[in-house]
Amino acid sequence: MILVSTTGDRSGRHRYRADVAPLYHLALAEDWATAGRRGRYTASTRDRTLEEEGFVHCSFADQVEATAQAFYADIDDVVLLQIDPALLQSEVVVEGGFPHVYGPIELEAVVVATPWRGRLAESLAPPAQ
Repeated sequence: MILVSTTGDRSGRHRYRADVAPLYHLALAEDWATAGRRGRYTASTRDRTLEEEGFVHCSFADQVEATAQAFYADIDDVVLLQIDPALLQSEVVVEGGFPHVYGPIELEAVVVATPWRGRLAESLAPPAQ
């Protein structure tokens, strides 16, 4: 899908329509399990909640691997979430080139949740038989 900016300002903030490219989020397995019990995902990033940060950090496909290396390389139990922005109730704002979700992520918006295997293509591929 192609990003279509609906508004932008001099600060570099751009708001996007809901029909943008898929978003990705790397979640600690414990945080993802908590989301399953609560019905929504509210972790922002490693050791920070949505309430503390104000938004959930996400990535576009071409940013996931660098994000994983920078923030999750020392953790084995990480889950890759693929999020359909059209199913989000919260606003998506791209700031500094990265998408931020300004509110909780509903479980219905997470179309794939799979163990992180070090690369996007490998994580999204079906497990080898």
